[in-house]
Amino acid sequence: MAFCLRRLTDIMMGWIRGQRAPIQSIGGQCVRWVLLTYLLSGGWIPQTHAEAWGGYGRSLPSPRYEQDDGARTDYRFGVKKAFTPYQDPPLAEAASLPNPLLEPRFESYRLIVIVNKKTDPFWGRAQTLRVYKRGLGLIYYWLISTGARDFETPSGYYLPQGFSSRHWSGPYDAPMLWAVFFHSGISLHSSLDRDALRNMGRAAASHGCVRIEDHRAEELYHRIGHSGFGLVDQLDRQTGAPMMKGEQRRKVEAYKTLIIVAPSRRWTETSPARQATTPAVAAKGLTKPTRTMPATRLVLPAGPPKTGQPKLTPKARDAQKTTAAMRASSAPKAGETQASTRDGKSVKPAPTRYRQEKTSAHLGPIQQR
Repeated sequence: MAFCLRRLTDIMMGWIRGQRAPIQSIGGQCVRWVLLTYLLSGGWIPQTHAEAWGGYGRSLPSPRYEQDDGARTDYRFGVKKAFTPYQDPPLAEAASLPNPLLEPRFESYRLIVIVNKKTDPFWGRAQTLRVYKRGLGLIYYWLISTGARDFETPSGYYLPQGFSSRHWSGPYDAPMLWAVFFHSGISLHSSLDRDALRNMGRAAASHGCVRIEDHRAEELYHRIGHSGFGLVDQLDRQTGAPMMKGEQRRKVEAYKTLIIVAPSRRWTETSPARQATTPAVAAKGLTKPTRTMPATRLVLPAGPPKTGQPKLTPKARDAQKTTAAMRASSAPKAGETQASTRDGKSVKPAPTRYRQEKTSAHLGPIQQR
């Protein structure tokens, strides 16, 4: 800058003396000098901290917990303090709600956070947050405040995307301490405002983020950071069903924490992706439907012909009498037995075979042609 000032002074003196220097060349030298000064000062290097506020440096979101200034490997869990007028609801109130740790599709996650916006029998009380830890079950049940009307917090199944312990909101010019981002600029973060603390559990009053009491936001920030980084099952954001790659579940590298913003599709209502519901042959349409015919019963006429039918002819009547006489002569008389004697030995009668006559007694009258 001093060089530019000196050059401008020389130009002014030259004009006074009648010597006109080319302004274009002087301007180009000044621009090159300013650019060189900027590069040497390191202004082109991306800054990891914003300007200071309240005696602390502002932080920008980092994809890894370990890279954020607020990360602590020796953090001691067990929050007890709270800013007035905030108070925790009784933990027993959420003890009977469905436990997501029992769902097989969530087995790759060590920590599950449920943010509930509206009262529902499955999701529980409105404007509350529950935290489940594998091996321990339900560990936290807090009051929160989600997005107000026209700024509603989007429902779905999410993964942590960034950590920023000293974040500052540019659009709203407000602090967002202990922020854990999970959907674009939407995050879980602390709130220190007394009115905001008073509204927690009562009203949705934020601009889309999830407001949490400051001490609890810090606790949750470290819980998520300590959940471990590795491969987890990638879930559908709307249904929570596992994403499939062929017959295997698709994996993604992330923190082993699942953030559920409810009400959303209940995990008990959705089935894993690509789960077969019909046999392979039926699915390809290779089978044909079988047509079942109704059962029928065949009824044959029995006994003599009914009144009103044609009378028997003389020839048919004679055949009927002959058949009846033959049956009567072969039947045993009263007091006699079926067996007879021959030379003092008992001999059974030989079976008599009769030719079945097609008479009117069986099939109705036979017409003569």
